[in-house]
Amino acid sequence: MYYDLITFTVTVETSGNGAASASPASATMGRTVTLTATPAEGSHFVKWEVVSGNIVLNGNTFTMPARDVTVKAVFAEHTYSGWTQNDNDTHTRACTVCGAEQTEACIGGEATCTKEAVCQVCGQPYGEKDPDNHTGQEAWVTTAESHTKVYSCCKAVIQQSEAHTWNDEGRCSVCGYGCTHSGGTATCTQQAVCEICGALYGNPNPGNHTPSEVWTQENGKHYHVCLNGCETHLDEEACSGGTAACTAKAVCQVCGRSYGDLDPDNHINLTEVEAVAATQQAEGNTAYWYCEDCGRYFADADASEEISQEDTVIDKLPADTSENGSDGRPENGDDTTAGGTGTAGSSGSQQSGSGTSISGGTSGKDSPKTGDDTAAGFWMGAMTVSALLAACCLVLYRKKKA
Repeated sequence: MYYDLITFTVTVETSGNGAASASPASATMGRTVTLTATPAEGSHFVKWEVVSGNIVLNGNTFTMPARDVTVKAVFAEHTYSGWTQNDNDTHTRACTVCGAEQTEACIGGEATCTKEAVCQVCGQPYGEKDPDNHTGQEAWVTTAESHTKVYSCCKAVIQQSEAHTWNDEGRCSVCGYGCTHSGGTATCTQQAVCEICGALYGNPNPGNHTPSEVWTQENGKHYHVCLNGCETHLDEEACSGGTAACTAKAVCQVCGRSYGDLDPDNHINLTEVEAVAATQQAEGNTAYWYCEDCGRYFADADASEEISQEDTVIDKLPADTSENGSDGRPENGDDTTAGGTGTAGSSGSQQSGSGTSISGGTSGKDSPKTGDDTAAGFWMGAMTVSALLAACCLVLYRKKKA
């Protein structure tokens, strides 16, 4: 066919952040064209869209028709889940759509002698304690015979133990032992520090915690860590709220982090695709619903009956071989006229002599199309030639009869 000698152009458009191309960028009918999509940093490839050309994509390839083709590569920015801390002082989050992971080193916070630094991004402790960064005061630890100077925060020794030096009032002139002690506040991990002598006294208060401002989540629960280092889970409760979908877990309405399992039957982005009737030139499709998130097909709006993509395709109609003929035009839309004037509209028509035969129809540009049009084009051409021969015979017959 003469189409084998014509080169048609492939135009590639993009939507979102990314680049796309076709190889080759122009081709003759029947040649295989391969599409390539490369998302930009922070984005992922979503899908190919056929803008024009009425082609059927097989993954990232298609067979070149006898017309120019325009396709579009659609990209979208990553949608990340919450941060999860790793064992190597890093944290990771993943795109809820394509699964691409982003890993960073924990940063910020300040380590002290009693606790690790808390990452300002993921809110989890990381690294090592800093034995030289003391948050407490210098205090005396006393017995009946001696005193030792320590840091109240971690009990690190500042001055080694030594015997008391008594004054006339029955108190140690160095550490003040004998003081009745008052003031200060005991916490869950340390004694109160006497406001008079600076000595630790009494017992820790197991109910006096200092909760962190950031929620910690594990095993479907969230809680506040005690900053005093007692490891008590404060305000602990099960995560709640949010709605799980087919590709995304529920997000807790309290701590704002993902929890639980996916809900494979909850399709938030369920799109209805209307039915398209098949014609002699193009396949049609049944009405169906498609989930943009998980890529599954369903026969109803409730997504209760899953089907395959192949189940939605309606085969082309068979060629009309009646005496009056049918729309046998080639795909470029030309009409064939014999013994009269041919007029083609959106529904397709062909005139021969004084009789008129109308067949075929229009198919939506978004209707699925499968298979190869080469055989259909051959039979259309054969039918056109047959119509011309019939018209010629009719003319000769009328002349002889006249």
